[in-house]
Amino acid sequence: MKPYQFYVVDKMPALAQGESVKNPIQLTLTGEDEEVDTVITFESENFEGGLDQYRIKSEIKYSTMGYIKTMVGSSRQRVDFTEYLKPVDFYAFYSQERNALLFQAPKRECRGVYCHLKKSKNIALKAMQVDFGKVMQLQQEYLGAWFRRVSARVHAAGISGEQIQDDPLYKDLSKIGALSNVTLP
Repeated sequence: MKPYQFYVVDKMPALAQGESVKNPIQLTLTGEDEEVDTVITFESENFEGGLDQYRIKSEIKYSTMGYIKTMVGSSRQRVDFTEYLKPVDFYAFYSQERNALLFQAPKRECRGVYCHLKKSKNIALKAMQVDFGKVMQLQQEYLGAWFRRVSARVHAAGISGEQIQDDPLYKDLSKIGALSNVTLP
């Protein structure tokens, strides 16, 4: 199963099939400037259900401790790092009729690319707030659900299974936490 993130489109360039738009930005990693290009390519018109398919390629900053061993000159050396650029490559689906763009990627990757595109002159997006009440009206079954702010000590809780929306645990969590993510069959 692949996750989707939803965005409202305020501005999107008209591209021909196979055409791309590039959005260069400057990121700072460990005191060094890195130029990162976010490239959006129009791949297929009316891919499915009136959605046009796009491909997004970029790099996002990951903060993590680690090291690599590399050859410097003729000696092997260890290089420590606290962050790095991770390449991302995923599909997006655009509905001109609804002014909606769906990223098909994990939330962390979507947020990284979304932050890059906030600085774009060609594309203007806003994160969409999903009304899970309306989702439940359209889809009668949840296979998974995540809740935020469940208690003072528990920041998030997730449950999964079949027909979880009918389970008392789901109903209890929905009373005390905010539904933030669902998995649909």
